[in-house]
Formats: sequence, structure tokens, C-alpha cells
Amino acid sequence: MGIDAFYNTMASFHRTGLTVKDPTETAQYWADKIRDEVDIIVVLTHQNRTAPMQTNKESDPSVQRGFDEDYAMAGNLRDVDVIFGGHSDNGLKKPVIHPETGTVIGLTFGQGMHLGYTKFKVDTEKHDVEFIEGYLIPVNSNQLPEDKQTAELIKNYRMLYPELAEVLAIVAEPLMRKYNEESTIGNLLTDYMRIAAKSDIAFLNSGAIRADINAGSITLEQLINVYPFKDNLTVIELTGAQIKDLIEYSLTLPYGIGQISGVEIKYDSTLEDMKKVIEIKFDGEDINLDAKYSVSVSGYLATGGDGYEVFTEGLIINDDMPFQDALYEEFKKAELIEMPKLGRLIDISEYD
Repeated sequence: MGIDAFYNTMASFHRTGLTVKDPTETAQYWADKIRDEVDIIVVLTHQNRTAPMQTNKESDPSVQRGFDEDYAMAGNLRDVDVIFGGHSDNGLKKPVIHPETGTVIGLTFGQGMHLGYTKFKVDTEKHDVEFIEGYLIPVNSNQLPEDKQTAELIKNYRMLYPELAEVLAIVAEPLMRKYNEESTIGNLLTDYMRIAAKSDIAFLNSGAIRADINAGSITLEQLINVYPFKDNLTVIELTGAQIKDLIEYSLTLPYGIGQISGVEIKYDSTLEDMKKVIEIKFDGEDINLDAKYSVSVSGYLATGGDGYEVFTEGLIINDDMPFQDALYEEFKKAELIEMPKLGRLIDISEYD
């Protein structure tokens, strides 16, 4: 699972009674235990930073992360031949060889976009492994035959739940995800959260938005793909000072920037962490640090998910509205969805 995912991206109620051990120590223990019985030792990890939920992440270096953890592990493990990493959806066009240990590291960007090919020469008598070559093979799913068993499974579930085909609304233009920036889909979802909850502000972590919305009809199935989590829309009372703190934390980009509705923010990304906010406007006025505001969030964030501990310090006003139901009702009422305007999160350093 990885230490970061265990503590920061797994809902707290899922880890009740569980502990997580040091991954390098654990991998070393098992490598030592099996070394004399095998020809090559491969470590599969899921310890890297959580993947950026952005369709074009392969071509956007600003959101790519999650290699350092595997590289550090490769430098600390003894007699391990290769590490194939996951969770970050980062990729290496060619494997990297750690200069101190010779351990090979491979990453494939995730989401089934590539297959990783890695070739070794193995001397089974000497337990010697030599890296020959490695590269990524792009996968174009449209050119591949569908897996019949998987296709049949999906077909059966669609027959079992015909309501998945219900058309909720028409979308005028594509609404795309951005992990480290304000996004049109983030603006739409947080607007609908704020309206459904009747809150002053709505806030959603970018990692929760799991699909873009294409232009045209959007069905219930597609909406579930966008937000596939079963939790409740939770309204929390926070002070203006706490809202400033959560925005400052969001701007450190721990798991992407927070998508937001109800306020307009100007910040300077070149300033040090927790001191990036320049101004926060609510109803056209500077936010009052002493006043109290209602903020609607997911149940996951309400319990401190993604490191947003500030939400656990607030007063819960309401948490009995299923999140997916709230989105469903707002999409149905909209009928025709226009692209929301951008301008809620403005980095002034880009205009200097």
C-alpha cells in the first residue's frame, strides 16, 4: 500500500486496527529469505505518491511525481535486481539503474497506457542478473480486441442496472481535469456541491475527480465514473482563518490543488509554503478571518483525508446527504451544462 497512501489517501475507517511497516525493511527481509531459492528478485511497489488525476499527465511534467521513493528504496536494498513501481502513474521511457546498488527501476505511467518491456540475462548457476534493455510500448486500446470475459461482465451489470443508461443532462463543451490548477470540471462539481448543500463554500480534492466529462449526453454511469466514491456530502463550519489555512495547505500541492466554489483566490506560487495566499474574496469582500462560514466537502475530506486535518477541527453541521445523490440531482436539474468560467484560483506570479 505504501506509507503515504496508508496515512494520507486511505479513508481513516479503512485502516482501523491496521499498522504499516517500513517497506524497505520488509522487502529486504523477504529478499533475504528467498534469495537462495530463486534466480531473480523483483519488488513490486505501490509506495509512490498518489497519481495525478489528469488525462494528459504523461505530457505535463508539472504533475509528474513519484519516482524518488523507489529510487531511495533501490539505493537501500541489497541484492534486489529490479523494482517495478506503481501508484504515482509516473513513467520512465527507459528503466533507471541505481548507481550504487545496480538495482533496475521501471515505471509505466499507469492506467494501461503502456506496457513495460524489460530484458535481463540471468545466469542461474551464479545467481547473476544482467540488465540488457528496457522500454515502454504504447497501448492503443481502440485497436485491440476487447476481452470477452470482461465485456460480458460489464454487459451483465448494465442489464442488471438499466438506470445506468439514464441521460442526466447535455454538456455543451468538454470539461477537463487539471491536477495542479483550477479546472472547469472542478468548478462545476464544487458549484453543484455548494448548491446542493446550501453552503457558503465548497471544496473538493482534485484526486477525487476520476474522469473528464465529454461534450454531449452524460449518463448516470458516466457521472459515477467521474465520482465513484460512496460517501456523504458533509457541511462543516470553519472560521475564515481556518479557510485560509486549508487554502494555504492546498497550494503546497500535496495531492493536487483543491477545487473550490464560493470564493476567489489570488496567490503567488513563488512564495514559501503556507505563505502563498495574497487575497481571498467572499461575496466580493475580503474574507473575515474571525467570521464563520459553512463549507461542503466529501466525507473523506471531512475526516482529514489527503492531509486536510483542518476539517477535523471544524463543527459538522450536516453529513446525511449521499454525495453521489447530490450530484445526480444537480445534473438532472441543469439539463444543459455550459462550461463554468475560470478565475477562482489566480496565480499572480504568472502575470508578472
